[in-house]
Amino acid sequence: MILRKAEPADVAVLTGISDSALRADATAAQRREELYEGFDSEIWYEKMRACGALYALSDGIRPVGGAVAFFDSRKLYIERFFAETAPQRRTLLEALEKRFPDAERIELEAPEENKGLLGMLEKCGYTPIRGNGDWIFCLKMPHGPIPATEFLQLTKFDGMRVRVTTHDGEVFEGECSYNSEGYNDAEFGVPEDGLQMEDVIVGRSDILRVEVLTD
Repeated sequence: MILRKAEPADVAVLTGISDSALRADATAAQRREELYEGFDSEIWYEKMRACGALYALSDGIRPVGGAVAFFDSRKLYIERFFAETAPQRRTLLEALEKRFPDAERIELEAPEENKGLLGMLEKCGYTPIRGNGDWIFCLKMPHGPIPATEFLQLTKFDGMRVRVTTHDGEVFEGECSYNSEGYNDAEFGVPEDGLQMEDVIVGRSDILRVEVLTD
């Protein structure tokens, strides 16, 4: 199996494979459609190909799977990965990891009801961190342990007065609000959830500790 950047001729084939994969997970498909207008369409996948984020897994003759993935600042975010069979899907995931050996964080989300996928992810070294009732955020850190702050329930600090210390030693104090990943990404270009104090946004990966201030 060969993982390569998708070509224009791959888009229709990959869209078909993706559509077939999602038929078995109609609930997930519906939730994705709510997030991305036209998700799983040829137009959407062509946009992903044009920005260099669409990959094809080929058996040497034709694509048998594909992925949308972004690599930036040593973080690999796998937006979507799909294949014709479950073994091919695992091969695709492993090929993505090998393509980005410098990735210190590999992130993806899986539907909470897809136990087969979650089981495969755990066998591949991914840890389910937190869910929102629909999706479970999964994380793999190939070169070290997962920081304890990844498991922080940041939502509990919403509306509270806190002191946030970052890994760089910066300290911020004040009444905070919890911002979801989707909100932070859309409004501030911060691709993770976190805490906001006035005009300061501290993403989850930057947080060393959070203390509640009572005075």
